[in-house]
Amino acid sequence: MNFNFSLPFREPIFVFTIVLLVFLILPVVLKKIRIPGLIGLIFAGMFLGPNGFHILAKDSSIKLFGTVGILYIMFLSGLEIDLFDFKKSKKKSLVFGLLTFFIPQTLGTFLLYKFFHFPMISAVLLASMFASHTLISYPIVSRLGLSKNEAVLITVGGTIITNILSLLVLAGVIHFSKDSIDIFFWIRFIISILIFVFIIFWVFPKIGRWFFKTVIEDGISHYIFVLTILMSSAFLAQISGIEGIIGAFLAGLALNTLIPENSPLMNRIEFVGNAIFIPFFLIYVGMLVDLKVFLSGEAGIKILLFMSLFATAAKWLPAYLTRKFFKYSKTQGRLIFGLSNAQAASTLAAVLIGFELNLLSELVLNGTIIMILFTCIVSSIVVENSGRILAIEDQSKTGAEKEEIEKILIPIANPESIERLIDLSLLLKNSLSKNPIYPLVVVTDNKEAAEKLALKEKLLKQAEKYASFSNNSVQVISRIDENSVSGILRVSKEIQASHIILGWSPKVKFSSHFFGSMLDKILSLSNETIIIAKITHLFHITRRISIVIPQHSEYEKGFFSCIENIKNLSKKIKTPLWFYGENTSLLKIKEILTEKNKLVVPVEFKPFYFWKNFKLFKNDLSDNDLLIVFSSRKTGVSWSELLEKIPENLSKYYQSMNYLIVYPSHERESLSYSSSLAGEFVETPVFNKSFYQVKKIISRLKNIFLSQKK
Repeated sequence: MNFNFSLPFREPIFVFTIVLLVFLILPVVLKKIRIPGLIGLIFAGMFLGPNGFHILAKDSSIKLFGTVGILYIMFLSGLEIDLFDFKKSKKKSLVFGLLTFFIPQTLGTFLLYKFFHFPMISAVLLASMFASHTLISYPIVSRLGLSKNEAVLITVGGTIITNILSLLVLAGVIHFSKDSIDIFFWIRFIISILIFVFIIFWVFPKIGRWFFKTVIEDGISHYIFVLTILMSSAFLAQISGIEGIIGAFLAGLALNTLIPENSPLMNRIEFVGNAIFIPFFLIYVGMLVDLKVFLSGEAGIKILLFMSLFATAAKWLPAYLTRKFFKYSKTQGRLIFGLSNAQAASTLAAVLIGFELNLLSELVLNGTIIMILFTCIVSSIVVENSGRILAIEDQSKTGAEKEEIEKILIPIANPESIERLIDLSLLLKNSLSKNPIYPLVVVTDNKEAAEKLALKEKLLKQAEKYASFSNNSVQVISRIDENSVSGILRVSKEIQASHIILGWSPKVKFSSHFFGSMLDKILSLSNETIIIAKITHLFHITRRISIVIPQHSEYEKGFFSCIENIKNLSKKIKTPLWFYGENTSLLKIKEILTEKNKLVVPVEFKPFYFWKNFKLFKNDLSDNDLLIVFSSRKTGVSWSELLEKIPENLSKYYQSMNYLIVYPSHERESLSYSSSLAGEFVETPVFNKSFYQVKKIISRLKNIFLSQKK
């Protein structure tokens, strides 16, 4: 095969190899000298592209990947945003969005018209480019774990406001340059926007819930579905008369509650974007830069310097005013400025359209490309530096709080439940915890033990592989023991587990055998939090978490630790909490949740009247709710006879729902167990059993007495 070595290279395999080498080597080298990799990729595009050494052509494939890259950035910014915090700061986002639009728009129009003698329509169009901005440095914020910081939230919200207003100006200029704008134009435009928003926020989420509920165990299909929604939203936005980046961001918001953070799907989305599409976009931006503009004469240099410096100053002023208005720290103010300074997608679209309509000259086109380069460099440096300072500040605040050690043990017996149990453990786990999760298989000690262990270890490999998709560490454990209970308890003691999560297949009904034997033994011989999980569909589609609290549960040792786990779960799947229980317990929970502004998700508190007829509670729930019922060991202060019937009621009447039964950790005297676990178990002190038998007799006598009195 003859290889053509003439520039630019056009052999697809070789071109892709060059690009991948740039993606691989450049960020690593630049990291050594503390320069953001984002800048390096833009410069790489400058030197590799047609305006540099012309090693690579700016062909349709580069443009395609680059376009998907900017859509990906906007999609991730919508997907990773904390909607609960975003709603709290929506007024601040509105203020920042209006400031960061009107200051550049009005000042830019005035200066261009008055001092550079631009026609009014051209001045308005060019000023709208200063008003818009692109979250090109958002990947830096995401990498530093600051995507939920309020300064980032209001910047993301303000970005959408200013970009929409800028695109409205662009749409008006286009139609004004062709025809006069009449009322019918605005009516058509508003109707198309309303239809677009309806599809994004009503149709797509319904399709998403149906898809994730129907196609359960296929990670590749899930990713392709998400990518399809992203591209469809961008296309619909263009049809509606606005930029595709707005559609991409709104698609992220629409799927926000369907894709939990730290989930394998979220990890796939971030991985592909950060590894391929976003670097391609940065290369593409670099290819647009033409340094020959510096040789275009004094007038060219003046307009170039004005555009670059004014674009930066016009974004610094709104960030400064926002910091003063809302009393943010200087670091947060710098972060707002850095994120909102970069010009790319909307600016590029506007200048190309203006150039095609003869509203902007080639000099302005080249000046815009240099402005994009300059603002992107400033943005990445400011965000990198201020982001690191803010991340350290946030970490020190978090580190000051006492962190409870979490070690979650997941005994595995059923291959079908592995992925769902791992999902549950990752959602319950504190995001700051560095401890791995511990999948466990136990094989009964007999002649076939070695053979069975080899088969069971395949389950552990499956668990390890699945957890790796979510970037979480896993430590798999296999044991040969006299029986399952003994093996689980021994391993729990060895690793000092805080939680044991036991799964139950949806194909198998809860039985008195399970609850009367295995679970009773584990509960009686352990102090850890025990969670029984019956999971029929993905947590993605959960609309509400309903938690049923027995009376006096707040006095159980591990109760509030479990509430913290549930709060983690709620925050990660972006779902409100509804607590049901007795008023005293609910008040205590509310007090704890609201302490130090810890209430990060919507919470409702409602009385519960269904203990004696638990099946009627189903009428208050939907199949997409997650039901969590707190129970208690028989030696717990919240235990009652009514709790014994809960597992049976759940298995009978709640088969179509996801539900958990939670037994909080329990503090008591030491328990002894041995190989006799295969049959009977020993509990000390024995007095507890006798006490509760007496309590049961007294309760029955009381009921008889009251009935006779009536």
